[in-house]
Amino acid sequence: MQYAKNLDEILNAFEPEPLAESDLEKYYYDGTMESRTGDKHGLPLEDLFRACCDRPTSSGNAHLLLGHKGCGKSTELNRMRKQFEDAGYPVRIVRCVIELDIGDLTYWDIMVMITAELCQIANDKNCHLGDLPKQMANFFTEEEIREERSMRGDLEASAGAGLNFLLSLVVGMKARMKASHTYRADIRKRVEKRASQWIDYINELNTTLVECLGDKRPILIFEDLDKITEPNNVWEVFNYGPLAAMPFPVIYTFPINLFYDSRFQDFAGRFEHVVLPLIKIRLQNGDANSDGYEAIKKILGKRADTETLFAPDALETLITKTGGSLRELFSRITQCANRARRRCKAEKVAARIELEDVEVALDALQSDLSRRIERKHYAMLAKLHSDPKEASAIEDKVMLLELMRSQAVLEYNKKRWCAVHPLIVDFLKDVGVIDADAMLASDV
Repeated sequence: MQYAKNLDEILNAFEPEPLAESDLEKYYYDGTMESRTGDKHGLPLEDLFRACCDRPTSSGNAHLLLGHKGCGKSTELNRMRKQFEDAGYPVRIVRCVIELDIGDLTYWDIMVMITAELCQIANDKNCHLGDLPKQMANFFTEEEIREERSMRGDLEASAGAGLNFLLSLVVGMKARMKASHTYRADIRKRVEKRASQWIDYINELNTTLVECLGDKRPILIFEDLDKITEPNNVWEVFNYGPLAAMPFPVIYTFPINLFYDSRFQDFAGRFEHVVLPLIKIRLQNGDANSDGYEAIKKILGKRADTETLFAPDALETLITKTGGSLRELFSRITQCANRARRRCKAEKVAARIELEDVEVALDALQSDLSRRIERKHYAMLAKLHSDPKEASAIEDKVMLLELMRSQAVLEYNKKRWCAVHPLIVDFLKDVGVIDADAMLASDV
Protein backbone atom coordinates (compact mmCIF):
# COMPACT_ATOMS: atom_id res chain seq x y z
CA MET A 1 0.00 0.00 0.00
CA GLN A 2 1.09 3.57 -0.63
CA TYR A 3 -0.04 6.79 1.06
CA ALA A 4 -2.13 8.73 -1.46
CA LYS A 5 -0.97 12.25 -2.27
CA ASN A 6 -3.00 12.56 -5.47
CA LEU A 7 -6.16 11.08 -6.99
CA ASP A 8 -4.22 8.55 -9.06
CA GLU A 9 -2.90 6.97 -5.85
CA ILE A 10 -6.28 6.74 -4.12
CA LEU A 11 -7.22 3.49 -5.86
CA ASN A 12 -4.32 1.70 -4.22
CA ALA A 13 -4.73 3.37 -0.83
CA PHE A 14 -8.42 2.49 -0.53
CA GLU A 15 -8.63 -0.99 -1.95
CA PRO A 16 -11.54 -2.71 -0.19
CA GLU A 17 -9.20 -5.33 1.24
CA PRO A 18 -8.03 -5.82 4.81
CA LEU A 19 -4.70 -4.35 5.81
CA ALA A 20 -1.92 -6.88 5.41
CA GLU A 21 0.32 -7.47 8.41
CA SER A 22 3.14 -5.60 6.66
CA ASP A 23 0.94 -2.48 6.43
CA LEU A 24 -0.52 -2.49 9.93
CA GLU A 25 2.19 -0.44 11.63
CA LYS A 26 2.00 2.36 9.08
CA TYR A 27 -1.68 2.49 8.12
CA TYR A 28 -3.67 1.05 11.04
CA TYR A 29 -5.46 3.51 13.33
CA ASP A 30 -5.74 2.13 16.86
CA GLY A 31 -8.43 4.41 18.21
CA THR A 32 -11.85 3.23 17.11
CA MET A 33 -13.05 1.03 19.96
CA GLU A 34 -14.62 3.71 22.13
CA SER A 35 -16.63 5.03 19.18
CA ARG A 36 -17.63 1.44 18.37
CA THR A 37 -18.59 0.31 21.87
CA GLY A 38 -19.44 3.56 23.65
CA ASP A 39 -17.04 2.50 26.43
CA LYS A 40 -13.46 3.77 26.59
CA HIS A 41 -12.52 0.66 28.56
CA GLY A 42 -14.46 -1.72 26.34
CA LEU A 43 -12.00 -3.67 24.21
CA PRO A 44 -13.84 -6.76 22.90
CA LEU A 45 -10.98 -7.90 20.67
CA GLU A 46 -8.47 -7.64 23.50
CA ASP A 47 -10.85 -9.78 25.56
CA LEU A 48 -10.92 -12.32 22.73
CA PHE A 49 -7.13 -12.30 22.50
CA ARG A 50 -6.78 -12.88 26.23
CA ALA A 51 -9.34 -15.70 26.20
CA CYS A 52 -7.38 -17.52 23.49
CA CYS A 53 -4.03 -17.06 25.24
CA ASP A 54 -4.89 -17.39 28.91
CA ARG A 55 -7.37 -20.24 29.01
CA PRO A 56 -5.40 -23.52 29.35
CA THR A 57 -8.41 -25.81 29.68
CA SER A 58 -9.95 -27.91 26.93
CA SER A 59 -13.27 -26.05 27.22
CA GLY A 60 -14.26 -22.56 26.18
CA ASN A 61 -12.05 -22.64 23.08
CA ALA A 62 -14.73 -21.90 20.46
CA HIS A 63 -15.29 -18.24 19.66
CA LEU A 64 -17.65 -16.48 17.26
CA LEU A 65 -16.72 -13.06 15.89
CA LEU A 66 -19.70 -11.09 14.59
CA GLY A 67 -19.77 -7.79 12.79
CA HIS A 68 -21.43 -6.06 9.88
CA LYS A 69 -19.87 -6.38 6.46
CA GLY A 70 -17.31 -3.64 6.12
CA CYS A 71 -16.79 -3.00 9.84
CA GLY A 72 -13.11 -3.99 9.68
CA LYS A 73 -13.18 -7.60 10.95
CA SER A 74 -10.56 -8.87 8.52
CA THR A 75 -8.08 -6.13 9.33
CA GLU A 76 -8.62 -6.70 13.05
CA LEU A 77 -8.07 -10.45 12.59
CA ASN A 78 -4.83 -9.81 10.70
CA ARG A 79 -3.73 -7.59 13.56
CA MET A 80 -4.71 -10.24 16.09
CA ARG A 81 -2.76 -12.88 14.19
CA LYS A 82 0.35 -10.74 14.51
CA GLN A 83 -0.31 -10.36 18.25
CA PHE A 84 -0.62 -14.13 18.62
CA GLU A 85 2.60 -14.67 16.67
CA ASP A 86 4.44 -12.06 18.73
CA ALA A 87 3.30 -13.91 21.86
CA GLY A 88 4.73 -17.16 20.49
CA TYR A 89 1.53 -18.87 19.38
CA PRO A 90 1.35 -20.70 16.04
CA VAL A 91 -1.66 -19.27 14.24
CA ARG A 92 -3.28 -19.80 10.85
CA ILE A 93 -6.05 -17.83 9.14
CA VAL A 94 -8.26 -19.84 6.78
CA ARG A 95 -9.79 -17.66 4.07
CA CYS A 96 -12.83 -19.83 3.43
CA VAL A 97 -13.90 -17.98 0.29
CA ILE A 98 -10.52 -18.84 -1.24
CA GLU A 99 -9.98 -22.29 0.25
CA LEU A 100 -13.53 -23.68 0.11
CA ASP A 101 -16.75 -23.49 -1.84
CA ILE A 102 -18.61 -21.15 0.51
CA GLY A 103 -21.89 -21.79 -1.32
CA ASP A 104 -21.66 -25.54 -0.71
CA LEU A 105 -20.11 -25.82 2.71
CA THR A 106 -20.50 -28.53 5.34
CA TYR A 107 -18.92 -29.10 8.72
CA TRP A 108 -16.91 -31.95 7.19
CA ASP A 109 -15.13 -29.37 5.02
CA ILE A 110 -14.17 -27.40 8.12
CA MET A 111 -12.97 -30.54 9.88
CA VAL A 112 -10.72 -31.27 6.91
CA MET A 113 -9.40 -27.70 6.96
CA ILE A 114 -8.68 -27.87 10.68
CA THR A 115 -6.58 -30.99 10.14
CA ALA A 116 -4.81 -29.49 7.13
CA GLU A 117 -3.91 -26.30 9.00
CA LEU A 118 -2.54 -28.24 11.97
CA CYS A 119 -0.38 -30.27 9.57
CA GLN A 120 0.85 -27.01 8.03
CA ILE A 121 1.78 -25.66 11.46
CA ALA A 122 3.62 -28.89 12.27
CA ASN A 123 5.52 -28.63 9.02
CA ASP A 124 6.35 -24.93 9.54
CA LYS A 125 7.58 -25.58 13.07
CA ASN A 126 9.48 -28.79 12.20
CA CYS A 127 7.50 -30.83 14.71
CA HIS A 128 8.04 -34.58 14.63
CA LEU A 129 4.71 -36.40 14.54
CA GLY A 130 5.91 -39.94 15.09
CA ASP A 131 3.68 -42.54 13.42
CA LEU A 132 0.80 -40.12 12.87
CA PRO A 133 1.67 -39.29 9.24
CA LYS A 134 1.60 -42.99 8.38
CA GLN A 135 -1.73 -43.45 10.17
CA MET A 136 -3.26 -40.44 8.40
CA ALA A 137 -1.90 -41.48 5.02
CA ASN A 138 -4.05 -44.59 5.31
CA PHE A 139 -7.05 -42.30 4.88
CA PHE A 140 -6.05 -41.68 1.26
CA THR A 141 -6.57 -44.07 -1.62
CA GLU A 142 -3.70 -45.86 -3.32
CA GLU A 143 -4.44 -43.82 -6.44
CA GLU A 144 -4.13 -40.52 -4.56
CA ILE A 145 -0.84 -41.63 -3.01
CA ARG A 146 0.47 -42.79 -6.36
CA GLU A 147 -0.51 -39.50 -8.04
CA GLU A 148 1.17 -37.49 -5.31
CA ARG A 149 4.37 -39.51 -5.56
CA SER A 150 4.34 -38.94 -9.30
CA MET A 151 3.77 -35.19 -8.97
CA ARG A 152 6.53 -34.86 -6.37
CA GLY A 153 8.95 -36.80 -8.50
CA ASP A 154 10.04 -38.48 -5.29
CA LEU A 155 10.80 -42.13 -6.02
CA GLU A 156 11.29 -42.85 -2.33
CA ALA A 157 7.99 -41.30 -1.22
CA SER A 158 5.60 -43.75 0.34
CA ALA A 159 2.49 -43.73 2.48
CA GLY A 160 4.68 -43.64 5.57
CA ALA A 161 7.35 -41.26 4.30
CA GLY A 162 6.58 -38.57 6.85
CA LEU A 163 5.05 -35.17 7.40
CA ASN A 164 6.17 -33.55 4.13
CA PHE A 165 4.49 -36.23 2.08
CA LEU A 166 1.37 -36.14 4.27
CA LEU A 167 1.20 -32.37 3.90
CA SER A 168 1.42 -32.72 0.13
CA LEU A 169 -1.48 -35.17 0.21
CA VAL A 170 -3.59 -32.86 2.37
CA VAL A 171 -2.84 -29.77 0.27
CA GLY A 172 -3.74 -31.68 -2.88
CA MET A 173 -6.96 -32.86 -1.25
CA LYS A 174 -7.91 -29.27 -0.36
CA ALA A 175 -7.38 -28.09 -3.92
CA ARG A 176 -9.38 -30.94 -5.43
CA MET A 177 -12.19 -30.48 -2.91
CA LYS A 178 -12.82 -26.93 -4.10
CA ALA A 179 -12.46 -27.76 -7.77
CA SER A 180 -14.56 -30.91 -7.94
CA HIS A 181 -18.01 -31.43 -6.46
CA THR A 182 -17.68 -35.19 -6.96
CA TYR A 183 -14.35 -35.38 -5.15
CA ARG A 184 -15.68 -33.10 -2.39
CA ALA A 185 -18.64 -35.43 -1.84
CA ASP A 186 -16.27 -38.42 -1.73
CA ILE A 187 -14.03 -36.83 0.91
CA ARG A 188 -17.03 -35.90 3.03
CA LYS A 189 -18.24 -39.49 2.99
CA ARG A 190 -14.79 -40.75 3.96
CA VAL A 191 -14.51 -38.33 6.88
CA GLU A 192 -18.07 -39.04 8.01
CA LYS A 193 -17.46 -42.80 8.05
CA ARG A 194 -14.31 -42.30 10.12
CA ALA A 195 -15.38 -39.22 12.09
CA SER A 196 -14.14 -40.42 15.47
CA GLN A 197 -10.82 -41.39 13.94
CA TRP A 198 -10.53 -38.00 12.25
CA ILE A 199 -11.18 -36.27 15.59
CA ASP A 200 -8.45 -38.47 17.11
CA TYR A 201 -6.07 -37.20 14.39
CA ILE A 202 -6.89 -33.63 15.39
CA ASN A 203 -6.39 -34.32 19.08
CA GLU A 204 -3.07 -36.05 18.50
CA LEU A 205 -1.86 -33.27 16.22
CA ASN A 206 -2.71 -30.73 18.91
CA THR A 207 -0.99 -32.74 21.67
CA THR A 208 2.17 -33.12 19.61
CA LEU A 209 2.24 -29.44 18.65
CA VAL A 210 1.84 -28.30 22.26
CA GLU A 211 4.69 -30.57 23.36
CA CYS A 212 6.85 -29.40 20.46
CA LEU A 213 6.15 -25.70 21.01
CA GLY A 214 6.51 -25.51 24.77
CA ASP A 215 2.86 -25.49 25.81
CA LYS A 216 1.82 -22.95 23.18
CA ARG A 217 -1.43 -24.21 21.70
CA PRO A 218 -2.16 -23.67 18.01
CA ILE A 219 -4.82 -21.08 17.17
CA LEU A 220 -6.99 -21.23 14.04
CA ILE A 221 -9.10 -18.40 12.59
CA PHE A 222 -11.83 -19.14 10.05
CA GLU A 223 -12.60 -16.06 7.97
CA ASP A 224 -15.61 -15.55 5.64
CA LEU A 225 -18.01 -17.96 7.33
CA ASP A 226 -20.17 -14.88 7.89
CA LYS A 227 -20.58 -14.80 4.11
CA ILE A 228 -22.69 -17.97 4.05
CA THR A 229 -25.95 -16.66 2.61
CA GLU A 230 -28.37 -19.46 3.49
CA PRO A 231 -29.28 -19.35 7.22
CA ASN A 232 -30.18 -23.04 7.41
CA ASN A 233 -26.71 -23.88 6.12
CA VAL A 234 -25.19 -21.74 8.88
CA TRP A 235 -27.11 -23.58 11.58
CA GLU A 236 -26.27 -26.96 10.08
CA VAL A 237 -22.57 -26.17 10.05
CA PHE A 238 -22.31 -24.68 13.53
CA ASN A 239 -24.55 -27.21 15.23
CA TYR A 240 -21.92 -29.89 14.60
CA GLY A 241 -20.64 -30.46 18.13
CA PRO A 242 -16.91 -31.05 17.49
CA LEU A 243 -16.49 -27.56 15.97
CA ALA A 244 -17.19 -26.16 19.43
CA ALA A 245 -15.05 -28.71 21.23
CA MET A 246 -11.56 -28.36 19.79
CA PRO A 247 -8.74 -28.69 22.35
CA PHE A 248 -7.25 -25.41 21.12
CA PRO A 249 -8.71 -21.95 20.37
CA VAL A 250 -10.69 -21.52 17.16
CA ILE A 251 -12.24 -18.23 16.04
CA TYR A 252 -15.08 -18.47 13.53
CA THR A 253 -16.66 -15.44 11.88
CA PHE A 254 -20.46 -15.60 12.06
CA PRO A 255 -23.29 -13.68 10.30
CA ILE A 256 -24.38 -10.87 12.58
CA ASN A 257 -27.91 -10.83 11.21
CA LEU A 258 -28.46 -14.31 12.72
CA PHE A 259 -27.68 -12.92 16.15
CA TYR A 260 -31.38 -12.01 16.30
CA ASP A 261 -32.52 -15.48 15.31
CA SER A 262 -33.97 -17.52 18.19
CA ARG A 263 -31.82 -20.46 17.11
CA PHE A 264 -28.71 -18.54 18.14
CA GLN A 265 -29.55 -19.23 21.76
CA ASP A 266 -29.69 -22.97 21.09
CA PHE A 267 -25.93 -23.23 20.75
CA ALA A 268 -24.65 -19.94 22.19
CA GLY A 269 -23.61 -21.77 25.35
CA ARG A 270 -21.09 -23.80 23.37
CA PHE A 271 -19.51 -20.76 21.73
CA GLU A 272 -18.30 -17.54 23.27
CA HIS A 273 -19.19 -14.63 21.04
CA VAL A 274 -17.70 -11.20 20.48
CA VAL A 275 -19.29 -8.42 18.44
CA LEU A 276 -17.17 -5.90 16.56
CA PRO A 277 -19.61 -3.00 16.20
CA LEU A 278 -19.70 -0.47 13.43
CA ILE A 279 -18.21 2.91 14.17
CA LYS A 280 -21.14 5.11 15.19
CA ILE A 281 -21.43 8.37 13.28
CA ARG A 282 -24.77 9.00 15.04
CA LEU A 283 -25.91 8.42 18.58
CA GLN A 284 -29.06 6.54 19.48
CA ASN A 285 -30.99 9.79 19.95
CA GLY A 286 -30.04 10.93 16.45
CA ASP A 287 -27.37 13.44 17.42
CA ALA A 288 -24.08 13.44 15.54
CA ASN A 289 -21.33 11.39 17.18
CA SER A 290 -18.25 13.56 16.78
CA ASP A 291 -15.96 10.87 18.24
CA GLY A 292 -17.01 8.36 15.59
CA TYR A 293 -16.73 10.93 12.81
CA GLU A 294 -13.24 11.94 13.91
CA ALA A 295 -12.17 8.30 14.25
CA ILE A 296 -13.12 7.63 10.63
CA LYS A 297 -11.36 10.82 9.51
CA LYS A 298 -8.19 9.58 11.21
CA ILE A 299 -8.51 6.20 9.49
CA LEU A 300 -8.72 7.99 6.15
CA GLY A 301 -5.90 10.33 7.11
CA LYS A 302 -3.62 7.33 7.65
CA ARG A 303 -4.08 6.43 3.99
CA ALA A 304 -4.37 9.74 2.13
CA ASP A 305 -3.83 13.49 2.27
CA THR A 306 -7.51 14.16 2.97
CA GLU A 307 -7.02 17.92 3.39
CA THR A 308 -5.82 18.23 -0.19
CA LEU A 309 -7.81 15.51 -1.94
CA PHE A 310 -11.31 16.12 -0.50
CA ALA A 311 -13.48 19.19 -0.30
CA PRO A 312 -14.66 19.44 3.34
CA ASP A 313 -18.34 18.95 2.52
CA ALA A 314 -17.47 16.02 0.26
CA LEU A 315 -15.59 14.20 3.03
CA GLU A 316 -18.27 14.88 5.63
CA THR A 317 -21.03 13.60 3.36
CA LEU A 318 -19.12 10.44 2.48
CA ILE A 319 -18.57 9.57 6.12
CA THR A 320 -22.07 10.29 7.35
CA LYS A 321 -23.95 8.68 4.47
CA THR A 322 -22.08 5.35 4.55
CA GLY A 323 -23.24 4.71 8.10
CA GLY A 324 -19.92 3.63 9.60
CA SER A 325 -19.19 0.87 7.08
CA LEU A 326 -15.51 1.22 6.19
CA ARG A 327 -15.78 -1.11 3.20
CA GLU A 328 -18.60 0.94 1.67
CA LEU A 329 -16.75 4.15 2.46
CA PHE A 330 -13.56 2.95 0.78
CA SER A 331 -15.48 1.69 -2.24
CA ARG A 332 -17.24 5.05 -2.69
CA ILE A 333 -13.96 6.94 -2.30
CA THR A 334 -12.42 5.02 -5.20
CA GLN A 335 -15.51 5.69 -7.34
CA CYS A 336 -15.35 9.38 -6.43
CA ALA A 337 -11.65 9.51 -7.30
CA ASN A 338 -12.23 8.00 -10.74
CA ARG A 339 -14.94 10.52 -11.55
CA ALA A 340 -13.03 13.44 -10.05
CA ARG A 341 -9.94 12.66 -12.16
CA ARG A 342 -11.98 12.81 -15.35
CA ARG A 343 -13.97 15.88 -14.26
CA CYS A 344 -10.93 17.85 -13.13
CA LYS A 345 -9.08 17.06 -16.34
CA ALA A 346 -12.03 18.24 -18.42
CA GLU A 347 -12.60 21.36 -16.34
CA LYS A 348 -8.87 22.08 -15.93
CA VAL A 349 -9.21 22.56 -12.17
CA ALA A 350 -7.29 21.29 -9.15
CA ALA A 351 -7.68 17.54 -8.79
CA ARG A 352 -9.76 16.84 -5.70
CA ILE A 353 -13.03 15.14 -4.83
CA GLU A 354 -15.95 17.54 -4.68
CA LEU A 355 -19.48 17.11 -3.36
CA GLU A 356 -20.86 16.43 -6.83
CA ASP A 357 -18.54 13.42 -7.20
CA VAL A 358 -19.73 12.13 -3.84
CA GLU A 359 -23.40 12.57 -4.72
CA VAL A 360 -23.02 10.51 -7.89
CA ALA A 361 -21.29 7.68 -6.01
CA LEU A 362 -23.85 7.73 -3.20
CA ASP A 363 -26.74 7.72 -5.66
CA ALA A 364 -25.40 4.47 -7.08
CA LEU A 365 -25.11 2.95 -3.59
CA GLN A 366 -28.60 4.11 -2.64
CA SER A 367 -29.98 2.52 -5.79
CA ASP A 368 -28.28 -0.75 -4.92
CA LEU A 369 -29.53 -0.73 -1.32
CA SER A 370 -33.09 0.27 -2.19
CA ARG A 371 -33.40 -2.60 -4.67
CA ARG A 372 -32.85 -5.01 -1.78
CA ILE A 373 -36.00 -3.91 0.07
CA GLU A 374 -39.68 -4.25 -0.80
CA ARG A 375 -42.81 -2.27 0.02
CA LYS A 376 -43.61 -4.77 2.77
CA HIS A 377 -40.48 -3.55 4.61
CA TYR A 378 -41.46 0.12 4.65
CA ALA A 379 -43.52 0.10 7.85
CA MET A 380 -40.80 -1.57 9.89
CA LEU A 381 -38.14 0.73 8.48
CA ALA A 382 -40.25 3.78 9.37
CA LYS A 383 -40.74 2.41 12.91
CA LEU A 384 -37.01 1.82 13.37
CA HIS A 385 -36.21 5.27 12.03
CA SER A 386 -38.57 6.91 14.51
CA ASP A 387 -37.20 4.87 17.42
CA PRO A 388 -33.98 2.83 17.03
CA LYS A 389 -34.69 1.08 20.36
CA GLU A 390 -37.77 -0.45 18.76
CA ALA A 391 -35.65 -3.34 17.45
CA SER A 392 -35.88 -5.10 20.80
CA ALA A 393 -39.67 -4.96 20.72
CA ILE A 394 -40.26 -5.94 17.09
CA GLU A 395 -41.91 -9.32 16.94
CA ASP A 396 -41.27 -9.98 13.27
CA LYS A 397 -37.71 -11.22 13.65
CA VAL A 398 -37.76 -12.76 10.19
CA MET A 399 -38.27 -9.38 8.56
CA LEU A 400 -35.68 -7.76 10.80
CA LEU A 401 -33.17 -10.41 9.74
CA GLU A 402 -34.00 -9.75 6.10
CA LEU A 403 -33.36 -6.03 6.55
CA MET A 404 -30.09 -6.59 8.37
CA ARG A 405 -28.94 -9.08 5.72
CA SER A 406 -29.69 -6.51 3.01
CA GLN A 407 -27.83 -3.83 5.03
CA ALA A 408 -30.89 -1.62 4.97
CA VAL A 409 -30.67 -1.83 8.78
CA LEU A 410 -27.40 -1.53 10.70
CA GLU A 411 -26.73 -2.50 14.29
CA TYR A 412 -24.67 -0.49 16.75
CA ASN A 413 -23.50 -0.80 20.35
CA LYS A 414 -23.25 0.47 23.41
CA LYS A 415 -26.65 -0.89 24.26
CA ARG A 416 -27.61 -2.82 21.15
CA TRP A 417 -29.74 -0.73 18.86
CA CYS A 418 -30.57 -0.66 15.19
CA ALA A 419 -30.69 2.20 12.74
CA VAL A 420 -31.89 2.45 9.19
CA HIS A 421 -29.03 2.93 6.74
CA PRO A 422 -28.64 6.68 6.07
CA LEU A 423 -29.22 6.27 2.33
CA ILE A 424 -32.35 4.18 2.92
CA VAL A 425 -33.61 6.99 5.17
CA ASP A 426 -33.15 9.38 2.24
CA PHE A 427 -34.92 6.93 -0.07
CA LEU A 428 -37.89 6.62 2.31
CA LYS A 429 -38.13 10.40 2.49
CA ASP A 430 -38.12 10.62 -1.30
CA VAL A 431 -41.00 8.14 -1.62
CA GLY A 432 -42.97 9.79 1.22
CA VAL A 433 -42.81 6.93 3.71
CA ILE A 434 -41.26 9.08 6.43
CA ASP A 435 -41.50 12.77 7.11
CA ALA A 436 -38.64 14.61 5.48
CA ASP A 437 -38.76 17.12 8.33
CA ALA A 438 -38.45 14.47 11.07
CA MET A 439 -35.95 15.54 13.68
CA LEU A 440 -34.51 12.16 14.58
CA ALA A 441 -31.60 11.34 12.27
CA SER A 442 -33.12 13.59 9.65
CA ASP A 443 -29.80 14.30 8.01
CA VAL A 444 -28.33 10.81 8.29
